Amino acid sequence: MVLLCLGTVYSWSIFSGPFEAELNSRPGTILLPFLVLGVTFTLVMPISGLYMNRCSPRILTSLGGILVGLGYLLASQASSLLWLVLSYGVVAGLGVGMAYGVPLAVAARWFPDRKGLAVGLTVVGFGLSPLVTAPLAFNLINGNPVWNLPALGIRQTFVLLGIVFTVLILAIASVLRMPPPRWTPSNFAQTLNQSVETDASLPMMQTQTFYGLMFCYTVGTFVGLTAIATTAQVGSELVNLEAEELALT
Repeated sequence: MVLLCLGTVYSWSIFSGPFEAELNSRPGTILLPFLVLGVTFTLVMPISGLYMNRCSPRILTSLGGILVGLGYLLASQASSLLWLVLSYGVVAGLGVGMAYGVPLAVAARWFPDRKGLAVGLTVVGFGLSPLVTAPLAFNLINGNPVWNLPALGIRQTFVLLGIVFTVLILAIASVLRMPPPRWTPSNFAQTLNQSVETDASLPMMQTQTFYGLMFCYTVGTFVGLTAIATTAQVGSELVNLEAEELALT
């Protein structure tokens, strides 16, 4: 649920059009808040990881949730593109970066025998978030007569999302905790056949594997985030999708 809330950043193409009209910004510049958010939370994630063992998961997740909510609330009052960049891009980006890695680390610690599955099922909430939040945000912004839902507009929608995200993340943060030191499941048994041989004598950043993985991940995310930021615009201008269909793309 935490990552489902944080993953709303992937719905930026739904928010960009209304904000572009509200701020009367030049075409293309409305992507700056999303760009800054991506850079901010990318830089903050490894830093928050360093403090994962020093601070409890509850503290990091709570701080992240508060910053995310604050970023949305400040963005709802944006009177200029710079304000939107600082509030959504920097403040909310800091919150996403702080909270993103915590559920993944907690899941991996509680399921050491199924780390890949546990982390994969946890992070899927971030990737699938637009399937839930994009249609929801679209209907909040534009209204839905079928549901008797009035149009709130982009600003009131951001206020509502900021409050809801803060409450949900704080509630979930209150139950997040790491297992006791050296804890393992009762049926967990490590064997030589199950373990992976690694060279523990080298720091992570001095290994070729680290830079190979970083390069592959950078290329993959660069392509993906570039597409995500402009999905609605591409669907509208090139494919002629209706507004309701854009929320599902």
